[in-house]
Formats: sequence, structure tokens, C-alpha cells
Amino acid sequence: MNPKNYSSDSPISTKEEDRFSRWRFAERIAQVIAKRSDPSCLTIGLYGAWGDGKTSVLNFIEKSLKDNDGVVCIKFNPWRFTTEEELLSGFFIDIAEALDTELINSKDKLIDIVKKALPAVGSLAGAVVGIGGSAKGAGDFASSFISGVGLNQLKERVEQELESAKKRVLIIIDDIDRLEKSEIQALFKLVKLTADFKYTAYILAFDKEVVSASLQDRYSSSVRNAGEQFLEKIIQVPLHLPFVEKKVLRDFCFQGIDEALSISEIQLSEQQIQEFVRDFTLAFDECLTTPRKAKLYGNILMFSLPILKGEVNPVDLMLIEAIRVFCPPLYEAIRDNNDYFIGLSDGSRPSDNSQE
Repeated sequence: MNPKNYSSDSPISTKEEDRFSRWRFAERIAQVIAKRSDPSCLTIGLYGAWGDGKTSVLNFIEKSLKDNDGVVCIKFNPWRFTTEEELLSGFFIDIAEALDTELINSKDKLIDIVKKALPAVGSLAGAVVGIGGSAKGAGDFASSFISGVGLNQLKERVEQELESAKKRVLIIIDDIDRLEKSEIQALFKLVKLTADFKYTAYILAFDKEVVSASLQDRYSSSVRNAGEQFLEKIIQVPLHLPFVEKKVLRDFCFQGIDEALSISEIQLSEQQIQEFVRDFTLAFDECLTTPRKAKLYGNILMFSLPILKGEVNPVDLMLIEAIRVFCPPLYEAIRDNNDYFIGLSDGSRPSDNSQE
């Protein structure tokens, strides 16, 4: 283990920061989108577990397209909206404002078309969403919103402007799997209803299992696996994050450990290092599945090692903290039944005053 600067649990955006060989993957996606000649809409699903680096890959894609004048990238953040109405209207407002900046030079702005359409459907949205805030209500609002004269006009204007400027639009939507179930359902209903915009591509990043389960609840009274089938109708190109080799992920984790030891001014002997690497690899290799888990473990050691320095064996502490991060149920069992796990100096268990 060699000490290196430890990175925080925040997405990265440059090729130089890429430690899992994903820049090339993102760059190729960006090139395919930029070079498409087909005017039809394309919907891409970027699948990966929480903490696996989906946001970083999206940042790479956006970065790869930064100097490409033929593509307008729009990041839509569904977390900014607290109701289905805000989510759906905000989507069109964000698109219109971004395209006004990139394409429109006249006073006749796309955002004005959206604002004119909003009052016409606002009362409907309030009535529908106010009655329980159901996914069906959100879907009805989306249908009415998009079928309105103003939005049809917006669609035609967007397509005309893109065709004239010879540009494409890439709409990036991240963290879908962290929304409430009703919001996930409303968002996919929205995408389904707008996925025929010409010269437009979507990249939707989420954990497939989480989203499928949310959509399944919407269709629970019908077909088995309906949530996954609904996804298949929307996602035209399913992509999974490239696999990170176990050794690469383990080395990344050990770099965080080195930094925590360095900050704590703890120097392990060669024997201690060998014992820790052996025990950690044997016990936790299969549990070390995402960069986020590796970072979480390093962050915890940043605090626990200095706090308990000189009071406990550092290797024992590091392994106990690994149990806490990678095997929470086992850690809770140890914590709640510590008498069964903490021995005395002679190796015996504390007496419970009972006779065998």
C-alpha cells in the first residue's frame, strides 16, 4: 500500500481523474451521438448500481462534447422539483431556456411558448395532482401538457431550429433511482411522451432494479415483470457501466486506507500490512463492489484511527470498521452482543455468573 492523495466521494469530470478506464467508454458514446445522421429520437439507458460511477461517466460524455458545436447538452435535474407538476413543466422550461441560449437570436423565444402553455394546463395539474398525487394524475397532466397547442408549437419550433442549425440535443437525466416512486413513474411517462422529438437523444442513468421495481408498482395489477417490460419499450439502447477489475477496485480502496494511516501518523509494520491485506482480501473482496463503498471505508478510517490511536490495535480496528461498512448486519450483531466477542487478556470470555 502506497500513500496517495485520497479523493472525496464526488463525481469526477476529466480524463486525468479517471481511475477505472471509463473515459474511453464515455467518449465513444459521445461520438456515436454526435455522428448520428438519423433525425429520430434516441433513448439510452445507462445502468449501474448506486455508487458505481454513473454520474462521472455522464460528466465524461458532456466533457467529450464540450467543443462539438453540433450538439447541445442539457442536464435536467429532477431533484430540483418537489411536485409532479413542477417536474413536468420544469423539464420543458429547461429545454427551452437552453435552446434559446444556443440557437435563438431573435426576440421570439421558445421559453415564451412554454410560459403561454403553462397556464392552460396548470389548473388541470393542480386538480389532478391535488387528488392524492397519483402517478396516473401525473401522466394525465403530462399528456395534456404535451398535447396542448403551445407545446406542439414548441416541438415544431425546436425541430425547425435544430434542423436549420444542423445541431442535435442531448438531454442527460441522472439520479432517477433516487426519486420517489411516483416521481420515477411521472418522469418515465414524460420521457415516453416526448421521445419522438427529432434530433434529440436522452441518456437516463439509474439502477435498473430500483427503477423496474418502482414501475412495477404502477402496473402491479397487470403483467408480471411489467416494470422491466415498460423500460424495454422506452430504452432503445441499454448500456451497462464497464466492469471494474477487482484488483483495481482493491488498490483504490487501499489508497484511501494509506491516506487515513498517514493522517493518523500510524506506521504499520511489514507483518501488520501483510496480515491486514490477507484478512481484508479474504473477508471483504466480494463485498467491495463499488468505488463509493471504497471511499466510505476510507472516510470512516480518517476519523476512527486518530480517535482511537494508542488505545486499540490499528489492524483490528481497520478490520472491525470494514465489517461496519461491508457487512452492517454482522457489525450490529457484534455491537449488540459484545460480551460474546470481547475476551479477557487470558483469552477467556467474561463471566456471566452461570455454571456449566
